[in-house]
Amino acid sequence: MEPKNRPLIDPDCAICGAPGLDLCMCEGLELEAAVNRAEELMLTSCLDQIREWVKIRARNFILVYYDRLAYQHEREYSERINEIEHCPAHYYNSREYFEELDREEARLKHYINEAWKASVQRYPEVLRYFYSLVDISRPNDSDVCVTSPPIYPDDVMRPSIPMNARTREGENAFRSRSEIDRQEEQEYRARSRRRPSERYSDQEREETIPRSERIKDTRGDYRSSYYSRSKKYGMERD
Repeated sequence: MEPKNRPLIDPDCAICGAPGLDLCMCEGLELEAAVNRAEELMLTSCLDQIREWVKIRARNFILVYYDRLAYQHEREYSERINEIEHCPAHYYNSREYFEELDREEARLKHYINEAWKASVQRYPEVLRYFYSLVDISRPNDSDVCVTSPPIYPDDVMRPSIPMNARTREGENAFRSRSEIDRQEEQEYRARSRRRPSERYSDQEREETIPRSERIKDTRGDYRSSYYSRSKKYGMERD
């Protein structure tokens, strides 16, 4: 039972640490990625088994269907050959006799090809039918396995480490935004008080310092503009 005076605290983003009012998208993206990983882990083998079952049944049906069509044409061919062979003696082994046999064989070949083509073209319909026979069930929302899943041994789980190490490299996981901003401001002021001899050289700045740090490091440095004015007005720097 929830307490009456429960404080309404919107937690910060569990991924990047942004305030809850910022409507950060990190958690939504992480949820989608986690769902994809769980789906691939739990459903890949099941879907492969269903796919194999449907493919075997559909192929067997197509072969049986083709055999029925082909058997009808083969029976008609056999009856026609028997009629030709019971011809008069003067017609037997004549040129017309062999030509008629060739025509019947060519006709049978044509009908066999048409029967196989008609059978293969039924694959989409047959596949949909066998896929419709697959029964995928899920428990009701009121089922005990849904309302009280046996995932955690305790009612209250207290993680001892950050959920995601990418939260500012894990070091700012349990720090407020104000503390992080205060530390960054102190680091910036320390860099600003650095003597000119201690400033980074141009080559060192390009190689080792990120662009954001380079901008902070060169604030208050007007040497470039001074040199340009000296060159323009013929002034020599001491």
